[in-house]
Amino acid sequence: MNIPFNPSEIASDALFAGREKEVAILTENILSGKNTIILSHLKEGKSSLFARAVSLSSDRDVNLKVCRISSADITSEADFCRVLVQQILVSLSAGVEESMGFLNRCFPSSDPRIVVGNDGALRLETDFSRCTQAQLFRAFDIVASYVEEKGVKLCLVVEDIQQILQFNDPVEFYRHFSSSVRKSRNMFYCLFGSSVFRMHEFLKGASRSFKLHDSVITLQQLKVSDFGTRLSDIFAASGKYLDPDNSTYLAGLAAAHPYYVNLLARQAWLMTSVVCTREIISQAFESLLDVMSLSFQKYLQTMTEQQICYLRAIISGETSVSSAAVLNRFGITSATSASRSKASLLACDFIHYSDGRIRVTDPLMEKWLNRRFSIGR
Repeated sequence: MNIPFNPSEIASDALFAGREKEVAILTENILSGKNTIILSHLKEGKSSLFARAVSLSSDRDVNLKVCRISSADITSEADFCRVLVQQILVSLSAGVEESMGFLNRCFPSSDPRIVVGNDGALRLETDFSRCTQAQLFRAFDIVASYVEEKGVKLCLVVEDIQQILQFNDPVEFYRHFSSSVRKSRNMFYCLFGSSVFRMHEFLKGASRSFKLHDSVITLQQLKVSDFGTRLSDIFAASGKYLDPDNSTYLAGLAAAHPYYVNLLARQAWLMTSVVCTREIISQAFESLLDVMSLSFQKYLQTMTEQQICYLRAIISGETSVSSAAVLNRFGITSATSASRSKASLLACDFIHYSDGRIRVTDPLMEKWLNRRFSIGR
């Protein structure tokens, strides 16, 4: 069975919605080699946006290459440099012999060696943990020079860039990294970050003395109208029917969040034989909420009692949580406690500002919390 919705993949052209302005900006940034940072909350379409922009850019610049790095499991400057060097060599199709020569010449202290993988293929392994900080920072200049020697235009994509906040000195690291890339005529970067509040605060501090990037694109929440007839069209292409009103209803239930729209549409499609009714969509939504409730509950259990009290106030629509009446009503011990809860929840990206008020960042969890807290009102 060919299911037309897959939340784990890059959004198809048919489902990509509401980011036309950002696509145009990012495409021009890539073509002109501008260092760009893309920020959004989790699963709001950063990768799909980049994929669309780089596809359009590649059509206009055949010399463009992309090196992609995931920082999800990177916890130190040494880890970052190790992954960076290895991925650059892979992206530029350097063979084992050429790569080994490059590493021995430029990074002898990284202990480069050739190992045989389980599949019998040869691969390189390095260890940058014994490198000094100066050697690690020098690696950025060496990589930039290597890219220039190859005569290609390289877009260095780093996902989960918020991981650098765990480094010993993230500001110094980012300044050296950005400075080296900015000096290069052939290399530029596109960084993805998910902890929007923390990353904005970090970039504000890091950029105080240096111009480190050319453009920051912060993705805004999509609107239900952005999806138009896309869902109905995809259903129709697969031999099923979803009328436009129910398509709007589905997108609204998923709060126009691209990941949840895709996930809910998939569930509704699987439950539909021929015609997808509003009842099917509602049942699909309840099923999705049931599946997600366990992870939501576990997340809630990591919070303090005062943070949960603060969340109850926010979910109830309170805008002045520091007032005595609100503090008493929701069991918040003091205005200081409310302020601390707010700061910690903002820092972990659990809540954010939206249209002048504080909202829970995950729209499905917000709906789940609304139901949960309403029971005790």
